[in-house]
Amino acid sequence: MSISDVQLARLMLGQWRPAPGTYTAPCGIAEWDGHTATCRLNGTAPDPAAMLLYPALQLHQVHAAGSPPSAPTEPTIAALVANYSAATAPFAASSIPESAFTVRLHQGCRLCEWWKEQDRNGCGRCDSPACACTKRLLWLISETCPAKKWPA
Repeated sequence: MSISDVQLARLMLGQWRPAPGTYTAPCGIAEWDGHTATCRLNGTAPDPAAMLLYPALQLHQVHAAGSPPSAPTEPTIAALVANYSAATAPFAASSIPESAFTVRLHQGCRLCEWWKEQDRNGCGRCDSPACACTKRLLWLISETCPAKKWPA
């Protein structure tokens, strides 16, 4: 039976449920068993209205033309490193050296009554209501201790 490309789109979407059979549209042929529709396009561009209704017709069209859609490419390790370096560069200038961080943690935080060593899976956390240091980023130069256990 002949149908329009729009009817083919509606059939593929399940919006039109004709009697089971084979349906021929200008852009291809649909097989409908009463429950499932399959579509084989013939390489003719579908009606734009049909593609608006059922955008997957464009993907079916690519398959009908013989070339599968290209998968997105994954970034290389070098690209990931470059992206990471660029994204974290602003923090490098505003973070304290590791040795200063260790001093801050051991001589300030861990000696404080607000410090909860077992919190955050053993990483520790400051429980002071006024403290944002472990709720944010303890290693930033701009962070200060509300209990004055370590300077900025």
